[in-house]
Amino acid sequence: MDLIAEYAFVLLDGPTRVLDMYLPKKTKMRKLFDLAVQKGLDDKGAAKMIYASRPSDKRYLMLKRNLIQKLAEIYVFSTLQNRESDDYLQIKSELLAQTLLVERLLNKNVYHNAEKILKKALVRAERVELLGEQLQIALKLRDMYSMQGFPDKTSEQVIKIEELMAKYAVLERVEGYEKLLDSKIKFSLHKSPAMKIFCEELLQKTQEAHQKLDSPFVKYTLFYIALIKAFVDNNFVAYGKWIEKMAQLVREFPFLFTPARKIQLFFHHAKYYRGIRELEQARDYGERCLALTAYKAYNKFDVQLFMVDIHLKLGDYRRANAIIHEVLKVSQFSHLHEVDKGKWEIFRYYTALLAAGSGEGDFEGVERLFEKGYPARRDKLAANIQVLLLKPFVEIVREGEEYDLLNIAHNFQVYRHRHLRNFGEPRTMLFYEAMVEACMVNFDKAHRPEIIEKLNRALSDYPQFDELELIPYDQLLALGFQLSSALV
Repeated sequence: MDLIAEYAFVLLDGPTRVLDMYLPKKTKMRKLFDLAVQKGLDDKGAAKMIYASRPSDKRYLMLKRNLIQKLAEIYVFSTLQNRESDDYLQIKSELLAQTLLVERLLNKNVYHNAEKILKKALVRAERVELLGEQLQIALKLRDMYSMQGFPDKTSEQVIKIEELMAKYAVLERVEGYEKLLDSKIKFSLHKSPAMKIFCEELLQKTQEAHQKLDSPFVKYTLFYIALIKAFVDNNFVAYGKWIEKMAQLVREFPFLFTPARKIQLFFHHAKYYRGIRELEQARDYGERCLALTAYKAYNKFDVQLFMVDIHLKLGDYRRANAIIHEVLKVSQFSHLHEVDKGKWEIFRYYTALLAAGSGEGDFEGVERLFEKGYPARRDKLAANIQVLLLKPFVEIVREGEEYDLLNIAHNFQVYRHRHLRNFGEPRTMLFYEAMVEACMVNFDKAHRPEIIEKLNRALSDYPQFDELELIPYDQLLALGFQLSSALV
């Protein structure tokens, strides 16, 4: 049923008349589709509704298989029908469908219509600079002219294929750099020395590739890698500059602006404004991303995580908590990677901490975060630091008046020595040092003014929020003293 739901997610984004044409409303196949998509029934429920039987019933299995095949046909047909798209990915899908059609024609030795289709497809591929599709079309034209006995035209395509293969190899190499970077930052974006070196090397390789191939696709990847490098370097001036360069590029080449890249660009706008403390602007761009994403596409979770972060900084823990509860109830949440689930646990308990500090919540159950073997602890430079910084608060609440934080202070110092040398988030390190000091004196309120003033003075040199900073660090430290004072 998951496959049917995924097909539906793609197909229902287009004209419903195509769906009605292939799946008439009164058929059993359409009934199964509606039960899966609109009612959300599983195989057991659908089989019972249609055949008053079980999912293992051969009639039901055949119906389900036929529906999946029919949905695939509908997708191909709708792709061939949509010829007005400016999205290069949609154009690629359309051209793929056309080249598959040509392949069938050539297999039947039908030349004339095949040539017309290929030449029209070539015009579109060249207009949006799709080298891979141009290469596939050239290969088909070569085969067709060879079968027709046209040596001059065949030779012309052979030369063109060699040129396209050289260019396409550069493009594929650059795309590989982008995919490699994305795989590195999938779960967290470290600002470590190793990550800085990695980004610098990728940027240099992409610049060299751009000198060989002046393509908007190469240029977009170049800007994207430069953008990530600026973020890793904590250079928000450069970060904002590269965001604007990407925005200018997609205005110049609209076919680059796929839905995914629109979300990507808006999300980096949001992160930029978060970093420079323009939280209202950050929230606005976050809401733009929400309008373009969906839980079914698994691209809404990261945006919602960002929105929780913004609401925490704005002090709106109720809204942050509402988002968390909404996400935890979504059926797709159970399919997330354990590390992604872990992020939501962290945000959940930071939200509970803020609520506890406001007097309108409690910290009940937070110790479970540390008792169940939290998976993201493997990430020493991201989620694990956020978990570690919660430990003093957990200890204060758990032990009441008997709490003792000296051992935690010692563990902090060991962790810093092992993992946080040259760590790239300065505000986090300053807060880390302040937490060590506060734990050494057991959050004694007599030391509160001195420790808080020292932290505030140091933080003023680094006004941009760190990536790991959920609650502003000056507020979080003050909250620790507030919790400890309430127990004395």
